[in-house]
Amino acid sequence: KEFLAELAEDVAGASRPPSASSWEEAATCFGTAHDAALATKCLRLLVTHSDRARDIVMKDFVGGPGTHPLLTSVKRARKIGKASHAVLEKEADKFCLALRQYGIESV
Repeated sequence: KEFLAELAEDVAGASRPPSASSWEEAATCFGTAHDAALATKCLRLLVTHSDRARDIVMKDFVGGPGTHPLLTSVKRARKIGKASHAVLEKEADKFCLALRQYGIESV
């Protein structure tokens, strides 16, 4: 559960520029757009292939449609990806599609 929460926080860091996080800060602050892309991909793979991870994400991180910070972060990551990071855009779109398969309309 803690690992999933950390990934959700990394998705929230999509708007941080790469220079904003140093190696020393990396363990305690949100990541960059690249980190958000990797975290989004990890969350998608876990939600898609692990019943337990899917249950945790749906129960603790998603809630109702459009109500949880993770959904807000994914929406923001998608917009940032469209503007400046194609991999982030692609992974956010794939994650949204995965959520839709389980009845969560995120965007």
